[in-house]
Amino acid sequence: MSRTARLLELLISLNTKHRFTVQELADEFLVSRRTMLRDLQLLSEMGVPLFSSPGPNGGYTLIREQKLPPISLTVEEATGLLLSYEILEQHDGPFQSENMSTLTKIRATMSVEMLQNVAQLKERLAIDSPPRSFKNHYLKELLNASLEKKHQEIEYDSRSGLSVRIIFPFGLFISNGLWYCLAFCYKRKSNVTFRVDRIISIKEIEKFIGPSPKDVTVDKWLKQTHETSRKLRIKAQLTKLGCKILDPHPIGEWIQVSSDGSGIIEEKIKEEDIPFVGRMFLSLGSEIVIEEPVELIDFIKREAIKLIQYYSKEH
Repeated sequence: MSRTARLLELLISLNTKHRFTVQELADEFLVSRRTMLRDLQLLSEMGVPLFSSPGPNGGYTLIREQKLPPISLTVEEATGLLLSYEILEQHDGPFQSENMSTLTKIRATMSVEMLQNVAQLKERLAIDSPPRSFKNHYLKELLNASLEKKHQEIEYDSRSGLSVRIIFPFGLFISNGLWYCLAFCYKRKSNVTFRVDRIISIKEIEKFIGPSPKDVTVDKWLKQTHETSRKLRIKAQLTKLGCKILDPHPIGEWIQVSSDGSGIIEEKIKEEDIPFVGRMFLSLGSEIVIEEPVELIDFIKREAIKLIQYYSKEH
């Protein structure tokens, strides 16, 4: 069990105890007394109201006045919570076994009547989020490394081929159904996003020699990247059929539909998103006319030439 998972289980266990000793908890969680002392100290620093008393009959107690009351959920709140956990399960997240444990605990607090109501509501409500077939074998290892600030050596299968990298993970995020790890890469000497499903192997570097990079949260890094990326203005005309084809796609939100069913797109995108947007627009064929930017037009031209050359060959 990872330290993160152990701390969560420890919090649950403490709420069921009146008085306990460090050794009792160490035996329960199969760790050393020293490890359990560190865990209790960390919980105390996080604000968990622990009180210790010395002496032969001493031990720890949880200050009950500050104990949180049981959570009371409405049918709608419970359904939303259950659906959220189920979505994480679909995307092969880092807490699959923990998600199952959480779902079981949530259901255990509900009455039979409430479970029936939740089941009825779920029959009328669903989120279609198709899972990717890629396997993310090292999500927990990378997440724990980011929490414990540990360097890792990975074998990575990038577009340019296999390579061995030393990285300092900052955290994980999911985008378009794919899990990414934000980390400082010592080969690139900069912060890099790695697709987790392309990591072939990983091992911890116990004693890394050298300075560690400046820590950054994933949320802050994503916001900075969005704010500092070069923006390009898209202007395009769509036919009525083009609007219908593009509408279900996330890019469909950009369309301004006219009274006759045709549409226009006037939007700004990051320069690095040109391949993603360009391939989508290329699939529309003559149902879209792109007026700008020139970088997007040039990309579509190059991709179209590749297709023509490929199908011009004799097979």
